Amino acid sequence: MLDPKFKRKVWCCVGGAALALLLALFWLVRVEVTRHYQGVYLLRQGPYRLVLTDEILLGQEDRLLFALHWDKVAKTLRFRKSHAARDAHLQYDWFKSDGSGFVRNVLPDGTMLLTCFSRFVDAGNAIPRGLFVGGNVPYESGNASPQEGESGMAFFDGKKWRHLWGNASEAIALGESSRQLSPSKWEFLGSRVLVSSREKMVLSSSHRVAGQGMVLHIDRFAVFKAGEPYFVLVNRVRNEGKAPALYFYVYGDEPSVGEYGGSTGNVGWGDGRLFQYETGLDPARDSYFGMYDHGNSAAGETKGYTNLANFIESLGVRPDLIYFSNRRGSFASEKERVPLQSPTSRFLFMQWGPRQLAPGDADVYVLAIGMAGSRPGYDIPVKPSISFKDRDISDLLARHGKD
Repeated sequence: MLDPKFKRKVWCCVGGAALALLLALFWLVRVEVTRHYQGVYLLRQGPYRLVLTDEILLGQEDRLLFALHWDKVAKTLRFRKSHAARDAHLQYDWFKSDGSGFVRNVLPDGTMLLTCFSRFVDAGNAIPRGLFVGGNVPYESGNASPQEGESGMAFFDGKKWRHLWGNASEAIALGESSRQLSPSKWEFLGSRVLVSSREKMVLSSSHRVAGQGMVLHIDRFAVFKAGEPYFVLVNRVRNEGKAPALYFYVYGDEPSVGEYGGSTGNVGWGDGRLFQYETGLDPARDSYFGMYDHGNSAAGETKGYTNLANFIESLGVRPDLIYFSNRRGSFASEKERVPLQSPTSRFLFMQWGPRQLAPGDADVYVLAIGMAGSRPGYDIPVKPSISFKDRDISDLLARHGKD
């Protein structure tokens, strides 16, 4: 018979080993609960660490070691039933606690436009919160491995997802600083679903950006209407500080139109013409532009492309700078004949600023972002007519802009 004291020693050793094991696991595995509850996912975090989470975002797929998806059969059946109805309508999934989700716009012919918000990890390995285009739909039953093109903004043509917009490159720079603050560095103040129906949706998110003695409060609104191949993004930037605020705001993307993951075949387009070379546009004249997956003959690209096109149009304060380029932040003049030829990074960008705001004043930026159409016998994309008017902007801000 074992001595009771020996038993106590054994149990003490076992308990110590268990505690050591728990401490090791605690150090090795970090638990992140987003409250999305899409499943259980185990990710690598560096050479020696792991992350256990309930959500996986675009940019984390290569780190995935294990996945267990919750059953979403009922949600999938609802989607299929409404899809069979063949009437234009909206569907969405939104997590207001962190301002992320997606909207599906089902068009009358059964094709679809998908727009994802803040479902990606940015270049700084951080996750933005709020109405920032980018990311993919959740991994779930019926969609356990989303198509690569099913991200950012994408078009389902009845057979395959085609890519339109990627993770938007937005930023604000304060004062004379050249340091750009990406959305993941904006303080997230909350998000809401303001309007939710089959015909119309309005989402909102609020943020604060501070530095160099300046404080900007930003309210963002995304407006969707069933059957329209675009959404409208309204940005109101208000100076909450006690001194004038000087700032820049940029919006751009290297959208990979057509096939996800590369820019090959993408050529710029605008009002009545194509842009084969790096160039700046005239903001006073050119209110919209986009990328067209048509092949750039100046880069030796002649055939085999989808002919899908995106567009972005400024409906509010006109930008101070608009350009196409193979690199972010600079561009050659069209006279220099530098073809848009990067296989991964053909950019389009808009910049506002430097702009100065007195305390309490606000700037309002309104962008229509979506998919362009085509016209038989016409080799240049056609921008859809935008139904969102100045009165709609005023009504939106009057109803919700002060919340």
